[in-house]
Amino acid sequence: MKIDFLKQNLIMEAFMNRVNISGKQEYLPEIKANVLLDLNSNEFERNIYNAMGADGTFELVKIFEKDNVHHAVFRLYSSAGINYFDMELTKLGSQVGIADIYVYMMGQNLSRTSAQYVEEMLRNSESSVGKVTNDRIKRIKSYRKSGHLKAAKKEFEMLPYGLRNIRVNEVIYLDILSKLSDTLYADHLHLLEQKYAGTPGLELMFMDSYILNKQYDKAFSALDSLDAALHHDPFLNYHRGLIHYIKADTKNAIAEYEKAAAEMPYFAPVRLQLASVYLEQNDELNARKNFSIYRKLPKADKTLVKQILLAYPRLKD
Repeated sequence: MKIDFLKQNLIMEAFMNRVNISGKQEYLPEIKANVLLDLNSNEFERNIYNAMGADGTFELVKIFEKDNVHHAVFRLYSSAGINYFDMELTKLGSQVGIADIYVYMMGQNLSRTSAQYVEEMLRNSESSVGKVTNDRIKRIKSYRKSGHLKAAKKEFEMLPYGLRNIRVNEVIYLDILSKLSDTLYADHLHLLEQKYAGTPGLELMFMDSYILNKQYDKAFSALDSLDAALHHDPFLNYHRGLIHYIKADTKNAIAEYEKAAAEMPYFAPVRLQLASVYLEQNDELNARKNFSIYRKLPKADKTLVKQILLAYPRLKD
């Protein structure tokens, strides 16, 4: 993804039509100004790059048509987790581009997120706390970027109630907690699960909660629901395999890993996982086969390869 991807491809008129549906009329000029500011600063793309880190990927999963509307779905994957972006495509005059983006981790469209955020900011700007709130948000961004997460948490908890509880900020707070304390993260995740119980599209947000609480049936059900919404993504077979492995169900873990490997032959983590599990099962033939494939992949960690070969010389070709 290029750093100005959204700026070049978002059709503002189409996007604002969707904001118009979800936002309040009197706030539309301010919402548009805020969207333009984010586009010009490449905020959306920068957030994706930050989430990817050094080891992540941002890939097109598929293009499909639903109700006469074309969609392009992208997957963001890194060691920090997974997210999907369903980009609704449209044509306005001679221009073809993006009308809106459904962000799976938030369970709502970008148009709705923009409307909620600006409405709350404007509501607070009309009070005496407006400037204080703006400054606080700037500090939260700065603290998160510099890794001062305790300070970011403290500032976040001093935001006005309405602003703390819009979906995008709930996700930001959850991210802060995930890097501070497993207990705080799990407790807050449980609160959000109770708050949004039955809300479609939030499967990704609650996946950690299901696994931490050993609610594996819920985890598999959420993956199935997500897979159906995405019109199938083979990556989710890999995720199913990881859950089976956590359950110590090696047979089904291998079955899911093999499905993922068959459809995603260049996905390095699944080959490494297969090599590891087969080695645990004393199946050296399949362990060597998958490790050999892994070593030749562009995304293979060369340092890790050397370490593994030192520890398990029998994996050499």
